[in-house]
Amino acid sequence: MSTREERRTAAREGILAAAHRQVAEGGCASASVAAVAARAGVAAGSLYRHFPSRAELLAEVVGDALRGERALLERAAEGLPPRAALGAWVRTATERALQAPELAHALVAEPAGREVDAVRLREQHGREAMLAALLAAGARAGSWPPGDAGAQAAAISGALLGALCGPAAAERLGAAPDPHAEAETLVAFVLGAVGAR
Repeated sequence: MSTREERRTAAREGILAAAHRQVAEGGCASASVAAVAARAGVAAGSLYRHFPSRAELLAEVVGDALRGERALLERAAEGLPPRAALGAWVRTATERALQAPELAHALVAEPAGREVDAVRLREQHGREAMLAALLAAGARAGSWPPGDAGAQAAAISGALLGALCGPAAAERLGAAPDPHAEAETLVAFVLGAVGAR
């Protein structure tokens, strides 16, 4: 890679990192071109040399963050027997969402346009496919009765989203929820829902 290409790559990565921090602290709405450019220490016009639009920048930021979350879920469940793997998956998803509720809301629920919604949908399918594989493996191992793993994964994912993100969840959880206690409640719920033995 030439020095010019290296500088271009470094500038692009700096903009992405600045946008990630902006979204994490203030949500997608706060990540204006001006705010991200200022945070990255570049002129607003130079941001457009790397990203054709704010929408595409946000889509990349949200996609990167959601892929990172999925990788954490995968690592949490890796190598565990099915019941423990499902518990670790739910526990990790819950604790991550409650440790950074503003970021969780920005990643999955905050209105941010068609481009971001398309990325969210793609990543949701990937997350549900991973969970469905875990559920199917548990059924094969006799950890719970067989069922439609895809439907179960979609239902669990939707239930967790409803329990952890958005205004109704914020009202139920209050100002300072205990991530560990909430995680244990939701692990018990999910294990019960799949009929874990």
